[in-house]
Amino acid sequence: MIFISAGHHLKDPGAVANGVQENLLTIDLRNLVTQSLTKLGAKYIIDKDTETLAQYLGRIKSGTGSVICELHFNAGSSKAEGMEVLIPERNTEEERSLGAAICDAGHATMGLRYRGVFDETKSHRKRLGLMRKEGINVLVEVCFITNKSDLEKYEGGKTQFAQKLAELLKKYDDMKQ
Repeated sequence: MIFISAGHHLKDPGAVANGVQENLLTIDLRNLVTQSLTKLGAKYIIDKDTETLAQYLGRIKSGTGSVICELHFNAGSSKAEGMEVLIPERNTEEERSLGAAICDAGHATMGLRYRGVFDETKSHRKRLGLMRKEGINVLVEVCFITNKSDLEKYEGGKTQFAQKLAELLKKYDDMKQ
């Protein structure tokens, strides 16, 4: 089963820059990914736009056969750029491989810089609530909303990226069944 969530929710805008809110971008991208997952015949569960991550995680029942993906947009200086994927501190080859494939897809479809795949301890929070002990876990920081060029690249290729992300999530989900 694929579990995909949009970082933040309607009551939490997340990062705000260049006239956009992170939560609205993540919801839109999640919806594009789920449209592609539906076309691929994949089984998935999404978060509700009004529930917090804690509520979502309390509702879902992920396990060893799961792929868990949360979407976010990064914020930093106006010069910070690119895509990165965060994985659990105690990660697996599958998590490292999926993270790299997602970054490759971001570069191929949107021209975003490949920042890399990092374990959650490299994040500013050090521990991420999304990371489960079981399954394949990834948190995608799509691009920097504080960088106008990153946003333009994202807007220009988001549909193709969503399709590629859906294909990757299904591929890794199929591997776990």
